[in-house]
Amino acid sequence: MERAELNQKWEQTLDYLTDRIQKYRVDLFFGELVPQRFREKDSAIVVFSNNPEISQINIDRYKNDISDATQEAFGRPCSLVVSDKKGEESFPNEDQFDPRYTFDSFVEGENSRLAFVTALTVAEGYNKKLNPLFIYGGSGLGKTHLMHAIGQYVRRNHPKKKVLYISSETFTNEYVQAVGNKTIDDFRKKYRTVDILMIDDIQFIAGKAGTVNEIFNTFETLTSAKKQIVLSSDKPPKDLGDIPERLTSRFAGGMIVDIQIPDYETRVAILHKKAEIENIDYSDPGVSAAIDLIAQGIQTNIRELESAFNRVITFANLEHRPITKDYAKSILTDVYNIKAADVTPDIIKEKVAEYFGISTADIESAKRSREIAYPRQIAIYLSKEKTNYSLEKIAEYFGNRNHTTIMYSHNKVKEDMERDPELRSIVERIEESL
Repeated sequence: MERAELNQKWEQTLDYLTDRIQKYRVDLFFGELVPQRFREKDSAIVVFSNNPEISQINIDRYKNDISDATQEAFGRPCSLVVSDKKGEESFPNEDQFDPRYTFDSFVEGENSRLAFVTALTVAEGYNKKLNPLFIYGGSGLGKTHLMHAIGQYVRRNHPKKKVLYISSETFTNEYVQAVGNKTIDDFRKKYRTVDILMIDDIQFIAGKAGTVNEIFNTFETLTSAKKQIVLSSDKPPKDLGDIPERLTSRFAGGMIVDIQIPDYETRVAILHKKAEIENIDYSDPGVSAAIDLIAQGIQTNIRELESAFNRVITFANLEHRPITKDYAKSILTDVYNIKAADVTPDIIKEKVAEYFGISTADIESAKRSREIAYPRQIAIYLSKEKTNYSLEKIAEYFGNRNHTTIMYSHNKVKEDMERDPELRSIVERIEESL
């Protein structure tokens, strides 16, 4: 596509965007973007920005509107790829570590303490008992953060060591290219002469026989030479499916650690750390309320948690507005399905009582039969997870019980949910009703 045609269609895109969102927002967020070129293969428009990070936030927020507007202008929905240099696309290098992802910036909680300590130990030096280190957990919980932290720690404290971080997808693509170009020796030299090899999302090699075999042999070469391997996955080795046992058994031969979903206190601590980095006073009542809203609404993905707060901060700065709970709601409504932060123990008791066919008076009572006691414990668990009430305050809602009883009930349900899928399903259904 010629530059003149691209510019014309870009102007049409901005015009169509103006029909969907306020003109001042289009001018403010997209007016300074300069189209560089159009990529036919993936319908992507490469745009130049002096501030690519903020531009990406705006693009992500209005991606549906952009898709509709480009459909009108280009005849197909297009994505925007941000470049910070005219004519260059700002994709990260395969082993270029994100400076934000360090051990200092990682907020450890009960959900991630073992993973954090183990990753730091690996970064400090080779340990046979920790080789390989296999980190697993859901998307956005901090696996990649820890891998980048290891890499940067080693680069800073052991500059002579060669450390390489790569995704399994990139490893596969490079392997295929090496086979096709007959450069397999160079490929193997790259991956088998490092001191630390880190492969992210190893689960994606499932079903790729050539890649599996290459990783197996790379694994054997490195471990024989006492070189460290770090792997991440969304599942433990035993659940990796279509990956041969000869390889998964080696994945499980060192240290396996998981990162679980963070509890409310850890989510708040993560946002406090983010506020500190951005020089924002999180003790300010408005900021504190906004953080509470986000921490209660986004519970299973740290990346989304931080991204939501980033959006609020960015728009508050751009619009010169104070950060408050209501302002955060207005910014995040069309991006995240934020649950009402006004959920209280009373509401939770009503939903739990309704589900189990008992009364709220039963839940508050001293009755100890399992038909009453266990729903009570579930209500207590949800009150701690879904509200920002203190243990003492929650205790008041449950017949003025001791706060240690509240903690015991919470921990019991949490542990039982890990062992009992049926219970976890029950709790999730009650959560949805909230």
